[in-house]
Amino acid sequence: MKKRILSIMLTVVMIMSMAVLSGCGNSSEKKEDSKEEKTDEYTIGFSVSTLSNPFFVTMSDAADAKAKEMGIRIILDGVFNHTGSNSRYFNKYGEYDSVGAYQSKESPYYTWFRFMDWPDVYESWWGMTTLPQIEEHSEECRKYLLSDKDAIVKRWIKNGASGWRLDVVDELPGFFVKELRENVKKADKDAVIIGEVWEDASNKSAYGERREYFLGKELDSVMNYPMRRALIDAVSGRIDVEEFDARLMSIKENYPAPAYYSLLNIITSHDVERIMTRMGDAPSRHEISKD
Repeated sequence: MKKRILSIMLTVVMIMSMAVLSGCGNSSEKKEDSKEEKTDEYTIGFSVSTLSNPFFVTMSDAADAKAKEMGIRIILDGVFNHTGSNSRYFNKYGEYDSVGAYQSKESPYYTWFRFMDWPDVYESWWGMTTLPQIEEHSEECRKYLLSDKDAIVKRWIKNGASGWRLDVVDELPGFFVKELRENVKKADKDAVIIGEVWEDASNKSAYGERREYFLGKELDSVMNYPMRRALIDAVSGRIDVEEFDARLMSIKENYPAPAYYSLLNIITSHDVERIMTRMGDAPSRHEISKD
């Protein structure tokens, strides 16, 4: 039983709480902020915490046969929409020996970013200048991340990962997601691709584009935030059982069966208020009517 509980905890933590540096995901700024600082796409490290025994592992440790013997499958959190200003690709502070896009227009990474007035004015994720946004139309960038023989999405699947969770997939153009899927499946046809989508993913439109997540060429499934909201609203007494059932059935009716039965069902994540905090305002069970 202890092993089974550990397996479940590892799986959840690895999926949802890793600071994965997926080639374009190093967004930290200070060395002392985390153990993941100064790692890059060649070395993925992350913290795993049990109730009594926090420890640190690397991808090579976690992806070995022993992990799979315990029933653990590692899904990496891929941040392909933006990178850190302190990454080797942007290198705003000159901490890497590579020439970053911020340092020179001759940098091999210059076309990876969208500069309006180089070097200080560039597109960034939600206006955060520490998170310069990737230019997904850059062919060189896509080769490095997706299609080259040793591209990022392939490399870590070959190293033992079982799939990718795509951060802010709504902010990735459809052609990019399709190319990502094509290359991931080449590396391992059974590798899973889960998208971070907060709404009903079957009819989602974002940034002027009707998304095609479930048409067979993009995602396998998504995070089930609609279920989380329905559960919280039901337990908090804001909706009745009929409304709760209607919300859950809406997802079941709208999603293809393979996507529905592969949903990443969650009640908490690093992107929302933690469930213990959120439910602190729930009414007492003695105040909720049985009706």
